[in-house]
Amino acid sequence: MKMPIQYVWLRGALLLLLASTLSGPAWAQSDAPLAQPLPHRNVMADIALQCVITHIDKASPMQVEGKGLAPIVAPQLEAGMLASGYQLANLDAGKSLVYTVDLAVVDLKKSGRKQVTRTVSLGMSFQVWDRTAKENQAQNASAATLEQSGTCSDVQVDTVDRTLLSSLSYAGFPETNPAPPAKGGLRRFLEPAVLIGATAVGTYLFFNLRSRRSDSG
Repeated sequence: MKMPIQYVWLRGALLLLLASTLSGPAWAQSDAPLAQPLPHRNVMADIALQCVITHIDKASPMQVEGKGLAPIVAPQLEAGMLASGYQLANLDAGKSLVYTVDLAVVDLKKSGRKQVTRTVSLGMSFQVWDRTAKENQAQNASAATLEQSGTCSDVQVDTVDRTLLSSLSYAGFPETNPAPPAKGGLRRFLEPAVLIGATAVGTYLFFNLRSRRSDSG
């Protein structure tokens, strides 16, 4: 028996609805897997490290002291300095790097269905002191000469998978534990609507065709 054209159209619509439900909306197909991103505080530490490498030579051992928001980046920064060839030591005399982190911010914005645009900002100032022991003083106190000072700031922007946000945050500091952006409401209603529509069309076709066959039989 030849099937009426309206049922052919309805079957096609049903197949399209089912396909869209299984595969997700068309915009979701552009979501590509992303490389594993660094935690927020590691990104901040990398910005601080680039500041140090750019402005401070590594010829002499130095003591490092952080101030302000420095505890956020201190462990990763000092590990990065050691890996880059700096000699770090607790010295009574010699070079001393004093840095102050004044700005540390992570901003998260929704970017599509599964991804988030992350903007990490860090601002810091630094001073390099040369502390030379004064032997002519009774308590062998140290005099410090400011050799160098400056400021650095940078912003790093990347796209991360929403499911990774908790692993990128560090709850020890509010600056590295930002709230994730709210999910869009459209998809929450779209997918159930598509599924309900597909089910309704399927039910209609099933019973209507069955009724037609009974009438023709």
